[in-house]
Amino acid sequence: MKKDQIVVLHLIRSLSGRGGTPRKLLGLVRHGTNVKHVIHMFHNRHRYTHGVTVVNELRDAGAVVEETWRPKFYDLRYVIDIVRLISTYKPDVINTHFPRSDVYGAVLGFMLRVPVIKSVHGIPYSESRFVRWLDRFVSRSRYITVANSHASLAAEKNRTGILKATVIHNGVEPREGSHKEDIKDIREELGIPQEGFVVGHVGGLTTWRSQITLVKAVKELRSRKRECFCVIIGDGSEKQRIFNAIKDYQLEEYIKLPGQRDDIERCLQTFDVYVNPAIGEGFGIAVVEAMCKGLPVILADSGALPELIEENSSGSLFKPKDVFALAKVLDEFLCSPSLVERIGEGARRRAIEKFSISLFATKWEDLYSKVVNRN
Repeated sequence: MKKDQIVVLHLIRSLSGRGGTPRKLLGLVRHGTNVKHVIHMFHNRHRYTHGVTVVNELRDAGAVVEETWRPKFYDLRYVIDIVRLISTYKPDVINTHFPRSDVYGAVLGFMLRVPVIKSVHGIPYSESRFVRWLDRFVSRSRYITVANSHASLAAEKNRTGILKATVIHNGVEPREGSHKEDIKDIREELGIPQEGFVVGHVGGLTTWRSQITLVKAVKELRSRKRECFCVIIGDGSEKQRIFNAIKDYQLEEYIKLPGQRDDIERCLQTFDVYVNPAIGEGFGIAVVEAMCKGLPVILADSGALPELIEENSSGSLFKPKDVFALAKVLDEFLCSPSLVERIGEGARRRAIEKFSISLFATKWEDLYSKVVNRN
């Protein structure tokens, strides 16, 4: 018998407003029709105590958000917390996000006979060998594993040996637009000429995202006397290395590092093209957001990035870490405004057709319904 409303208990460690997963959850809550979402966010007492979160937005959209604070992520009292939530809300499905919650959810779901779905949000996996072993050990007790891309799924299969799995690509809710005055203001703020050709990137500054490749490509274009500017938005462990490279190459006038920003929509509308040089991206929400704005995207042919575009129609690919290949593609766009317009329009169409938040919500609700009515 089909239920009037399905209750899903999500287990997740953080709801940081800058993270892609919390924003996906927010889209799922806002655009779903037949699911009540209960979200358990569990914290280490020494982390996630500050910063932007989407907790209030989730609650305003109709989700229940429960927060638990413990001294350690391995604290077994989390088990009691989750059992209490299961007893209170009687979920039809448990949906886990990221390590530890994946393990806690799988074990308790098996014990309490609640089907478990594991969401895989990316390729890199930095947890300890013990957590990896636990996750692999409990993987067969889950109803299904859902990855956000075929590349993420391949990495997960290699890691855990799972058999029952599928892919639901992320859905992206376009950020609100900006006025032309805002675009002018942000270029003035960053010291970029109003008519300058701007290459943009948004993402955590990490080794695997390879932003240093973009810096070197701009250096190559400058050596060819090409007038090109670059804005790299984000923060992370590679920031100092990138800053030093910009200084060593004497590119301070041409490459800007404004740090972490909360006005990404304004920044996107100041870019002419968008680049993601990552070598292990599990999806690329910022890429699709750029596509929604009608920006041509230039992506490393690695991880999930090739899944986002149709080459020469909605974007271009280059060999990962190949500075000269990236510089060549950038040069083609810099020299052809008509190419920028054509590929940008193709990118916008593909983002709307393939990665809309409504399509994402529908696919997830169909899966939840299938799990609940599996008998």
